[in-house]
Amino acid sequence: MQARWLTSTSNINKISKRQWDVAILGGGIMGMATAYFLATARGTGEGLVVVERDSTYSKCSTSLSVGSVRHQFSTRENIQMSQFFTDFYREKQKEFPERFHFNEGGYLFLASQNGSKTLKENHSVQTSVGAKITLLEGSKAIKQKYGYLNTDDLSSAAFGEEGEGWFDPYSLLCWFKQQAVSLGVTCLSNHLVQDCVHFGLIHRNRCFKQARRSRSSSASKTTCLRLYFPNYRSYTPKMSSHDRPLW
Repeated sequence: MQARWLTSTSNINKISKRQWDVAILGGGIMGMATAYFLATARGTGEGLVVVERDSTYSKCSTSLSVGSVRHQFSTRENIQMSQFFTDFYREKQKEFPERFHFNEGGYLFLASQNGSKTLKENHSVQTSVGAKITLLEGSKAIKQKYGYLNTDDLSSAAFGEEGEGWFDPYSLLCWFKQQAVSLGVTCLSNHLVQDCVHFGLIHRNRCFKQARRSRSSSASKTTCLRLYFPNYRSYTPKMSSHDRPLW
């Protein structure tokens, strides 16, 4: 991928070029985790770039999130992804006990008679892939376990005995970023507006819905963006309706 970085005055008389193998737009926990795992799999982060508009993460969903993980989903794929995260986090907790804190409080799902069938079906899927979920049937059984609840209208309940709980998402984000950078990943704190960035065979997705709409719909191999570097104060872009940030 060849990226044009607009780093000069409004006349754009200087353009710096560099080759990137992969560009990750958005440096929150999903973007940084992607960079970390990709760099780890490749053995190097060279050729990978992560672009995030807010280096302080003050309004990032990661920082504002409670930071939780659960295994109680209705599809095997979601459950297995959460199980992978739990295993990964526990492993890192052993390596960095002062950094990784995990409160395995578990999630409690409650269902009335109308939702009881769905809860039981989900429980069957969850336990089929090894999730440690306890299913309680009947209001009396639920009341016996959770005496503080009014169970009059409850028919069933499911509780995550292991692997579900809360952690510090900002601390984990910082760790992913530190590790990614140490592997050679480049992190840029810039606003993304429009110019030319070619993504090779990477197809457009919902992140690029606000990219230039005038390009041919068949041009799935190209996405048009502009990298605005705020450190260059002399460059003040005049943003049109097509120049809105992609986040």
